[in-house]
Amino acid sequence: MEDLISKLEIDVLYYDFNQPGVEGKTIHGIYLRSQESEQRRHKIVVNANDDEKTQNFTLAHELFHHLLMEDQSSKLAQLLTNEEWLERAGDYFAACFLMNSEKFKKTYNFLRKQNSDAELIWKLSDAFITPYESVVRRLVELELLSEEDSHLLDLKEEDYAKMRTENLGPSVLDAPSQKSVFQPYVNIIVKRLENGDLTYMEAIKRLNRVNPKKAQEIQEKHQKKMDEWDDDED
Repeated sequence: MEDLISKLEIDVLYYDFNQPGVEGKTIHGIYLRSQESEQRRHKIVVNANDDEKTQNFTLAHELFHHLLMEDQSSKLAQLLTNEEWLERAGDYFAACFLMNSEKFKKTYNFLRKQNSDAELIWKLSDAFITPYESVVRRLVELELLSEEDSHLLDLKEEDYAKMRTENLGPSVLDAPSQKSVFQPYVNIIVKRLENGDLTYMEAIKRLNRVNPKKAQEIQEKHQKKMDEWDDDED
């Protein structure tokens, strides 16, 4: 997914959303569509305080918004006129994208033999790097959750995390990631600069938005080369 977002040249930024959004809900991510006609630089802004699983799901959800906006004439775009439907469709896309039904069922069948219901959810969450609640909803969508386990739908993300900590100890995937850099995008910029597909100034401009440290590193290398050329000329 990260490679796909990078190839689409969507900037991904991590921001500390310490204030709730509409109706007091936590802001997990925002899709910002560029209005520039010549050089369009769309952006996905992700909550830096979220854990990696939630950030992963948010990226997929916001990718859905981008793809939908790219094809406004599609039947799906014309159907999703309601904000609630639009957000639910984004969640469903993210679930299908991250938890491919075939792979999900195979992993489920393998883990089912060895784990309790709660352990199964924790391990599926780790395997697909998706939130616990999203895993449970996916189990329902694929008709893998029995009626006697339907009570699991009432539990929240923090409930699963607390249960996991009490039984298995804390998980690094449940802690805020505090990411500030979208590394796959940075790698593509550097590679395009090396291949001559981007000018030095274009690369620095893009890197300054997502990874100022890398931009400074490239500037120092560039300056060193310039100094060496000056010495040769002398």
